[in-house]
Amino acid sequence: MFKIPTSGRRSIPETTGVVTRTGINGMADRKPKRRRGILTAVAAALAAAITLAPFQATSALAYDRGSCPATERISHDLVQRSAGSVDFGDDAHLFGAPQGTAVVCWYTGRSKVIVIGKLYNDGLNGTVRTVMDFFLTNGKSYQRIFTETGSGGLEANPIYTTLANSAATPVSGNLDYVRIKLQIPQNGGWTTVDTSRAYY
Repeated sequence: MFKIPTSGRRSIPETTGVVTRTGINGMADRKPKRRRGILTAVAAALAAAITLAPFQATSALAYDRGSCPATERISHDLVQRSAGSVDFGDDAHLFGAPQGTAVVCWYTGRSKVIVIGKLYNDGLNGTVRTVMDFFLTNGKSYQRIFTETGSGGLEANPIYTTLANSAATPVSGNLDYVRIKLQIPQNGGWTTVDTSRAYY
């Protein structure tokens, strides 16, 4: 299971103060003081709304257990990887890294796995890719490759891929684990900059 960073909401420190106003004959003029208190409360509420709004708008989306089709699902793994020009996870993508997670869904009988996430090209003027190797307990493996081409900005490719032992896609063996490699082009080939694994 991959460690998932937690996110929090910025808190605003409470500020207290005393306002004193002297009226006729040295008596405290309470009415203006009460009005000042109301205005202070309104100003504080507006400041809180303005401060918290950006953080609510950029909260991570994240694929998780609920993203996996529920029938015969038995477990899941969360994946969140940042490797410079190539990342894997989910929105929002901030400060050079995905804030949400991708998910690997496992199903009964070691016969099916689903990977859901986003491949990010983070500023590379060219193509990045992820290579997913699905290993079986008998040593055999199957491979899926996904790419994303960018022009210097942030680009994302949503991925939803299934490997299942069925009549349509026969798999000769029981699933063991998935290896996810993130790669960038180098010297006419591909260089792996990050590797992660999710086990059944």
